[in-house]
Amino acid sequence: MSKIITSTSLVSVFPNSLARDPDKEALAKSASQELQSLIEDNDRLAIYTAINKLPEDLCDVLADDFKVDWYLANGTLETKRAQIASCFDVHRHLGTKAALVYALSDICPGTDIEEWFEYGGKPYYFRIILDVTNQRLPISHDIVTGIVNVVKSLRSVLEDESIIYRCQNRLLIGLSCGYAVFSARLCGTYPSAAVQGDIDNQSLNIGSAEGSAAFVARTCGTPLGAVN
Repeated sequence: MSKIITSTSLVSVFPNSLARDPDKEALAKSASQELQSLIEDNDRLAIYTAINKLPEDLCDVLADDFKVDWYLANGTLETKRAQIASCFDVHRHLGTKAALVYALSDICPGTDIEEWFEYGGKPYYFRIILDVTNQRLPISHDIVTGIVNVVKSLRSVLEDESIIYRCQNRLLIGLSCGYAVFSARLCGTYPSAAVQGDIDNQSLNIGSAEGSAAFVARTCGTPLGAVN
């Protein structure tokens, strides 16, 4: 169905006595312009379904309306859109592991939470496995713990106030193989022909090579609170 409304389309629904009236034709033209502008404005009402197209200023307004208390006002536009999109899921599971995963995955997709019984820790403690492979903005320890303190339950405690950073990489393994064609020559006299030579007790040799690169995390921060 076409969304374009013209004066002709409006006049077409008039009875014949009105369709030939110049005043009614002018009214149809004026009304069609107003109705067309309303249709164009309807696209602006599709906020949640068009979350990945929202401008930054509208994201800031929605963060206040939706009570996104962990919202990063200085974050990237991609991060803000992600936080608006997941805020209902976070509110629905507030105080649970799922809420932490939703909130932290907005800045670092693929992040996971390990609860105390999964790694043998003390009751109600947990650890954060922060996946920085595709992080959406530069982060600090304070940013992560700030989000955690808003979303987690009051009884839950971050293990040693530490975060495990994880980066996933692809390992490419190349394989090759070869072969040789061997034809045994016929020998002897007719009719007792035979073949000369054979292949027996051969082994398959496989060679491999490996390499590595050393990485040293530079110390930063103040002398009393230096971290890697």
